[in-house]
Amino acid sequence: MGARASRDADDDEDQEMNEDEEEGRNLNHEAQPEADPRPARLEPRRHQGGHRGADILNILESLYRSGQLNLRGVAAMPGRRGLLRNLSQDEETEQTWEAIADMGIMDKSDYKQRVLANSGLDGMLGKQTATIPHYPLLTREYYGLRTTEKVRLMHKCIPNSPSKLMQIDEKLFCGLHSQDGEVFLASGQDQCIRVFDTSRSVARDEPLKLIRSFDARDVGWSVLDVRLSSDGRYLAYSSWSDAVHIASVRDDSTHLAVPLKPDGQHCGVFSLMFSHDDTEILAGANFGHVYVVSLATGRSQKIKTHSDDVNTVAFADNTSHILYSGGDDGIIRVWDRRNLSESNPKCCGLFLGHKHGITYLDPHADGRHLLSNSKDQSIKLWDIRCLSNEEGLVEAKKAVQENRWDYRYRYRQGSGCARKLKCDRSIITFTGHSVLQTLIRARFSPYESTVSRYIYTGDNAGHVIVFDTLTGETVRKMKEHMLVVRDVSWHPSRPEIISTGWDGLQVLWTYRQPNDEKESRDARETVEVQSSEESASSDDSDEDGDETM
Repeated sequence: MGARASRDADDDEDQEMNEDEEEGRNLNHEAQPEADPRPARLEPRRHQGGHRGADILNILESLYRSGQLNLRGVAAMPGRRGLLRNLSQDEETEQTWEAIADMGIMDKSDYKQRVLANSGLDGMLGKQTATIPHYPLLTREYYGLRTTEKVRLMHKCIPNSPSKLMQIDEKLFCGLHSQDGEVFLASGQDQCIRVFDTSRSVARDEPLKLIRSFDARDVGWSVLDVRLSSDGRYLAYSSWSDAVHIASVRDDSTHLAVPLKPDGQHCGVFSLMFSHDDTEILAGANFGHVYVVSLATGRSQKIKTHSDDVNTVAFADNTSHILYSGGDDGIIRVWDRRNLSESNPKCCGLFLGHKHGITYLDPHADGRHLLSNSKDQSIKLWDIRCLSNEEGLVEAKKAVQENRWDYRYRYRQGSGCARKLKCDRSIITFTGHSVLQTLIRARFSPYESTVSRYIYTGDNAGHVIVFDTLTGETVRKMKEHMLVVRDVSWHPSRPEIISTGWDGLQVLWTYRQPNDEKESRDARETVEVQSSEESASSDDSDEDGDETM
């Protein structure tokens, strides 16, 4: 009887425990926000088959999504590509909203008129232009053309064809061309910084020539940003570290740390920028701070600029007097470097309209316009002469507070910009890309070859997307990566884009036509038409015209 009573007591206790667990599951289910259409973020998807390999994939997928496992941890395991494919398909099916451009006041803007005039398209927008050959065939003839003619050619040569440059077993975070296009920098979680030679075009699937690679120092989790000085001699990189590091680009003659002195706080620097005279470095960091580092003295100013982390900083123009900062408070602030002090920093302008944190800022080459990418899944183009009113701060802060979902772990279906804020004075807004998990970057296309007509970006679903600011259309939406594309870089003078992704892959995108014979024929016809037109408009003889070409 005593044993039976003991078993009955144990059964009652087990039943109570099961009821408590069931109640806990119900409470947890009710606590999940409606905005998140996924099941619990860390719950692995059930793979088909029911065998041991499928169970391993389930476990790996769960660990990867929770951030407890990187790609190197599964590099040698069978099924690694299957895991990446499952993650990629999962992101793809969840992010299905359309690309939409809110043209705002673009049609009446000074920006549009400048692009049309500088590209030679004034009065020609929407008209059919001549067929353009594959750009490697445009050698001597291309470089002899006027700027407007080059731009019209480049409009037909927007990159569309991928080839793999590099694959590593860790996440890649940064990829950047130098201002002259001679070198390309790459960095990520493997704590290695690579410098490649991009002075010439490479053949399809040909690797870039590696100039040098070296180990970054004092890296916490990953190298978060890397920047080149204006003269191309030095680079700066940052991480979750109390210092910004400076190194030589082409040799090992210099590699030093410049301390930031964050006063005992754990410091993470998410964005760097050299001043145009290379005397200072601007650093955006956590806790709302911007650091101004003097390279001459090694001292740094710590300035409170935002109420939340500062994800991105930039100088407005070549004078380096005006600078921008964008933070997780969703606000873009404008500062005058000459009046910037630690004790009493005074903001001289605001851009309001985003409903979540700012991930990246890219100033236009004309010094008058600014591009912003945001966690609210939108890209906005601003005219710095049209600042927002301070009265709009209340509306903007309220919108951000209502959007405090964590973009690192949760998914938001659709854009967060369906309703434009009254304080929003942006020229144009683009949506359709997914900004999730990391600080994805968006940039203007190069001014030299495209007069910055296009905006291009990566996204969480592995795409490289190119928008046309004149028409609002999505010109390219290309996919080669299996995971998020964090950084993209367009060569300053060639139609080449290099995308950098969390799948450890760097992809070179070039322009290719489907028929090589057609390309050669069109190239010859284009050169012949140019020769005849120049000869007809010149007083020189046909022979002199041919020599000019």
